[in-house]
Amino acid sequence: MKIGVQIYTLREHIATVAELDATFEKLAKIGYDGIEVPGVNYGLDYVKQTAQKHSLLVPATHTHPERILQDTISVIEEHKSLGAKYIGLPMMGFRYLFSKEGLQDFIKDYKPVAKKIKDAGLRFMYHNHHVEMERYDNKTIMQHLAEAFSSEEMGFEIDTYWIQAGGGCPAKYIEKLADRVECVHFKDMRMDFSNKAMDGTNAKDCPVMTGNLNWDAIITACKAANVEWIFVEQDNTHGQDPFEAVKISYDNLKGRI
Repeated sequence: MKIGVQIYTLREHIATVAELDATFEKLAKIGYDGIEVPGVNYGLDYVKQTAQKHSLLVPATHTHPERILQDTISVIEEHKSLGAKYIGLPMMGFRYLFSKEGLQDFIKDYKPVAKKIKDAGLRFMYHNHHVEMERYDNKTIMQHLAEAFSSEEMGFEIDTYWIQAGGGCPAKYIEKLADRVECVHFKDMRMDFSNKAMDGTNAKDCPVMTGNLNWDAIITACKAANVEWIFVEQDNTHGQDPFEAVKISYDNLKGRI
């Protein structure tokens, strides 16, 4: 398994091409193998050139759901030019969420998209949040998606934090979807009661192996599933310098995978 970082974690440090260059230099010095690209304000050519300059791979992106749906061919060509195999959908659009009918509409709309991506030799990856743990007909949205799309049509980029936040077991989901989890988001969860609230707002994301997730089980499941890429991510570093956060994650993972 290779260790990458989802650079959404470092979004405040990639606003310009110059900042991107400095950020990639720091990530390479930490030891990361590659990066996963979120939406950026400049061309992906700059990302490719800068990554190559610092010997970083760019195997995957998170691409806006509407672009994947409405501009599929251009998205495919961009990924081929970038050298990225994995077209990541961060989550389904809000018009599809929160109803069984919306989920059915998502499946209907994205089945042709998934086929185009598959036929182009690339991989369509669905990244989960906690909302996909909602149940319709006694099955989670994740289960419905796994049944509606074949393993060739859709992979799952399991986000460990969000599976746990939704009441699931990250290791078990990686095991269940073992034939379609080439990429996994590593994000830990800690509890913080500094706000003295008891309303479920106390879970915080944190560097890998500094929280409460069962990393022995998660890493074992990833190895068994032949996961290709681990992407470290934090949606919020809660005041900690994000470069320090991703270095802690890398150092804790080094030698474990």
